[in-house]
Order: sequence, then C-alpha cells, then structure tokens
Amino acid sequence: CVSEAEWVTGRRAGISGSYQVIPNGVDTDRFAPAGQDPTHVPLVVCVGRLCRQKGQDVLLRAWPAVAAQVPDARLVLVGDGPDDARLRERAGP
Repeated sequence: CVSEAEWVTGRRAGISGSYQVIPNGVDTDRFAPAGQDPTHVPLVVCVGRLCRQKGQDVLLRAWPAVAAQVPDARLVLVGDGPDDARLRERAGP
C-alpha cells in the first residue's frame, strides 16, 4: 500500500493479511533540487504525470492571470509523461 487509506479500502473489500505502507518515492538523481527560491516568493507546485488527463495545460493557460495579480509568483511542474515537450513549449523559458 502507498497509504493507510489504501489499506483501509483493501480491508473493506475483504483483503486480509499483513501489510506495510511504502510511500511513493522520488528518484533524487533524476529530480535534484534546482536551487533555492526566496522564501517570500509565492510558489505553486503541481506534481503528477504530465498528461492531458492531469490538466497541467489548463494550469498553464490560467497562469498569466495569476502572474498579473501576483507578479513574483512562480509555477513549477514536477513529473514526466507524454505531454512533457508540449507543456515545456507552452510554458516558455
């Protein structure tokens, strides 16, 4: 299980036996920290598979409105998936 909630769901479905919660991990060689942002800067982080179903494209389309209201705000998308190149192109530099 990746969470206690999954274990509870399994128990309710009739699954018995021992279990151990093992949270999802992060490959720290692949996803190393990019640097330190000032702590006073608003930061929005979206973590997930980069695919149309997750809606990162909607977030990127809405971001200019956020940036107009909060000019120092930063948006960071974290993940990998089939839409990686398309989202990078939409996000710009």
